Amino acid sequence: MSYYNMHKTKLLLRSLLKPVLLFVSFITVAGIYYFFDPSRDTFFISCPLKALTSYECAGCGSQRAFHALLHFHFLEAVKFNVLFVMLFFIVICLLLLRISGNDTLIKKFNGILFGKKTLFVILIIILLFSLFKNTVFYKGIIENL
Repeated sequence: MSYYNMHKTKLLLRSLLKPVLLFVSFITVAGIYYFFDPSRDTFFISCPLKALTSYECAGCGSQRAFHALLHFHFLEAVKFNVLFVMLFFIVICLLLLRISGNDTLIKKFNGILFGKKTLFVILIIILLFSLFKNTVFYKGIIENL
């Protein structure tokens, strides 16, 4: 094998390393959450904010929601954490867009999703959701789903 071909092969392997590691990591984490229920198994991380204050943060219920999504229990997942479910489907759509290879559309979405204004709006949504999640009104809505 010539030096040029060897160098080209190394570059190809390097470019594939990150996506392959991300995929393997996701499959590993998904496997853990598929076979173990965070509602029952005690080795999952619990929320320090909830432990200290008994208030739920925006992320509370995400592990249980992920477990429910993996089992196709969508309504149950929404009851655990509606914001996580929305984020999950947005990430799936972004991955599908990335796989499609439409560079123009990818650049457009990256400009929108990762702009300073969008990040500020996302932080506001997370803060408001954290506050709303701890109200009686929200709990009443979730119980009636």
